[in-house]
Amino acid sequence: MRELYDILQECARLVAQGTSGVMATVVKVNGSAYRRAGARMLLLPDGAMIGSVSGGCLEQDVAERAKSVQPGRPQLVTYDLQGEDDVIVGLGMGCQGWVEVLLEKVPEKRAVSYYELLGHCLRQKKAAVLATVFRVTGELKATVGNRYFLQEDGLVHADISDHALALEIGQNAAETMSNGRTQVLTHELESGTAEVLYEAIQPIFLLVIGGNQNTLPVVSLAHALGWLVTVCDSRRVYADQSRFPQAEVVYCPVEEIAGKLSLTPRTAAVLLSHNNLYDKAALKTLLFSPVRYVGLLGTRSRSERLLNELTQEGLRLHAAEREKLYSPVGLDIGADTPQEMALAIVAEISAVFSGRRGSFLRDRKRPIHGQ
Repeated sequence: MRELYDILQECARLVAQGTSGVMATVVKVNGSAYRRAGARMLLLPDGAMIGSVSGGCLEQDVAERAKSVQPGRPQLVTYDLQGEDDVIVGLGMGCQGWVEVLLEKVPEKRAVSYYELLGHCLRQKKAAVLATVFRVTGELKATVGNRYFLQEDGLVHADISDHALALEIGQNAAETMSNGRTQVLTHELESGTAEVLYEAIQPIFLLVIGGNQNTLPVVSLAHALGWLVTVCDSRRVYADQSRFPQAEVVYCPVEEIAGKLSLTPRTAAVLLSHNNLYDKAALKTLLFSPVRYVGLLGTRSRSERLLNELTQEGLRLHAAEREKLYSPVGLDIGADTPQEMALAIVAEISAVFSGRRGSFLRDRKRPIHGQ
């Protein structure tokens, strides 16, 4: 997500300066690849590149092709690495696949700038789905580069003239919003066929309860990943914005979290205060909220004690509430220092939101990028 933020920020700068660049987007991958569909690279007028579309092997060739891209005339480039004598090597596809990259001039010459929309959406902490048409055959009233943009609040922006195609894309965009999985679909209609990339843009919101020293490396690492971070503490000395310039800092009693903050299924909460009363009050709120992940610092016996106390106070904890609690918090990487613990915590959150177990990739029997 950090890469996307950087690209969108640079797009805004291009608009402000009245200059242009070229956006390269991986729209389809067949076989294994270093980057998946949705990976982007922005090529600037001075030759600089932000982001990447491969492990480093395609970038220079993409940059050369980008020089011929004209406004309003996107180019779809296919890199076929199935031949043994292909001049581009090192993509990591084992010479058994290909990658398709869409090149477009930015800022976009259209009534609506979808990258501006996406940037605004993320600043408002809203998820979105960006559907991009990258191949059209037949007589469809659609062209390469047409888009359908769906925000989680239901707002839609689209420039697809074909009503039947727009209807299908809208339905699939809603499904993508729901399942959170980027995908490529082929739409076969009576008047033609369109291939569409559906990107699920769903940033992770990290809520850290407790602004002590252990919080600093967690905030720093989460920010580096492009997560939106909030630090909450009821102690004024810890709820200090100057201590956490990379996060939003909220000063309030933990019992008021639900009223002060937006708690959604894309929220991960980590309790780092290590204060029993404070953490118990936070658990009472967070376990029954929509948040997907609640990490609690401390031993397993400590978390069980706090849960037992909540039960004795009349709260009924079902499997759903217990399932979202991760304590001891973090992946088992032998962490000892605050920095190592931060790495273990952030990695565990990433694994949970990706639906993974956080194990060694060398032991994985299925494709790396598969579910």
